[in-house]
Amino acid sequence: MAGQIANRDELSWEGAPPAGKREANLLGCITQLGGQRGFKDDYPLSKFVDAVVGGWDIRSTPLGSALYNSRVLDYDLVRQVQVSFPLVVVSSYFLLLMKAVLYYFICQ
Repeated sequence: MAGQIANRDELSWEGAPPAGKREANLLGCITQLGGQRGFKDDYPLSKFVDAVVGGWDIRSTPLGSALYNSRVLDYDLVRQVQVSFPLVVVSSYFLLLMKAVLYYFICQ
């Protein structure tokens, strides 16, 4: 999700040494490869920033805080993208499904 936001907003950030200044890009994203009969040329895919993200982490930590606490991405990037995380909407269908799954496992 952080990658989607960074690419959508065309962010740049200061990476840990020796990386220095970095810019969002889709390098390494197989769905966005093009040219010479790339994946994107053969399949009608939507844009990377329009992809829907799902997950299975059930915890009360807000997404932005969890991203910061995990220390997986550069701090400067996290600082820029975490302001978008409160805008993430979890569908009520997803919450209903999660309750059903939890109920199933609790009652076993």
